[in-house]
Amino acid sequence: MKSYLFIILLVLSGGSVASPVENLNIIGQAKLKVLFWDIYESYLYTDKQEYRPDVYPVALRIRYLRDISKDDLLERTDKEWKDLGLSKEQRQQGLALVENVWPDISKGDELLIKVDENQESTFYFNQKSIAHIKDKSFGPQFLDIWLSENCSRPELRNQLIGKS
Repeated sequence: MKSYLFIILLVLSGGSVASPVENLNIIGQAKLKVLFWDIYESYLYTDKQEYRPDVYPVALRIRYLRDISKDDLLERTDKEWKDLGLSKEQRQQGLALVENVWPDISKGDELLIKVDENQESTFYFNQKSIAHIKDKSFGPQFLDIWLSENCSRPELRNQLIGKS
């Protein structure tokens, strides 16, 4: 009898985990291909019916279609930030917040960032929270890699924000 009660309590107490995008709307999706390699599929979410810059919450989910090392993720993030005009100091500060958090990625893994109404960011790896970043500049700067009008892949941006 006690074991049945335990199972019922486990189910009722949150045996299932809520998705970080549960109350958000998908705005757009895009696939990054480089030459003939599929790199990732990305999905943009907000609580609105359309993407609006600097309006939060916003979540970006990336499902990887190949293995990528943490070092490659950090290096690419640094390059994208540099191309967007962030100073060396800003880039170093941002990378310091994630370098001990991001994992090596295997094909099929998902990395998601959700920037909340207070512009605080939470990273999820395969639906599990791995970091909460209170620095209010980090989330918008990170999302700019995909969402800035000056991003390196405007066609991907247009698909994500629903303008394709």
